[in-house]
Amino acid sequence: MSKRKKRMSQSLPKTSQFPNIYRFITEDIYSAKTVHVYKVSVASFFSGILLIAIVLEANILLQNIEIAKKTVKEREQVAVEATYWKHISESYAGHRDIYYRIATLEYKLGNINQSKEYLRKALEADPNFDGAKVLGARVGL
Repeated sequence: MSKRKKRMSQSLPKTSQFPNIYRFITEDIYSAKTVHVYKVSVASFFSGILLIAIVLEANILLQNIEIAKKTVKEREQVAVEATYWKHISESYAGHRDIYYRIATLEYKLGNINQSKEYLRKALEADPNFDGAKVLGARVGL
């Protein structure tokens, strides 16, 4: 360096040693790091929504399982009651109320043909039995 430049650089404050040329450093706003952060953010957001949906569906599934267990238990109770009344009907043949009760229980179980059979027996015992006529209309008797 020349002596003149050396003196000038020593005499000037450090901030003025650099030229006053403003330049814009062009930087891509969509740099790889920024794009990666956006992708991870979007993936995390949708993963969170998916996780919430899975938890909600699992809750609904558990509720449905409880309802199914309750339904199976009620169905078993109806089947036990139907068996009980069938044994009673063997001892007390010809009672319309017993046959009607068995017919309603079989109807609840979905055994339409057996329900029709016991409705016929109830109507044979009492042809004017209104309850048996109403249930008979439901099962297509």
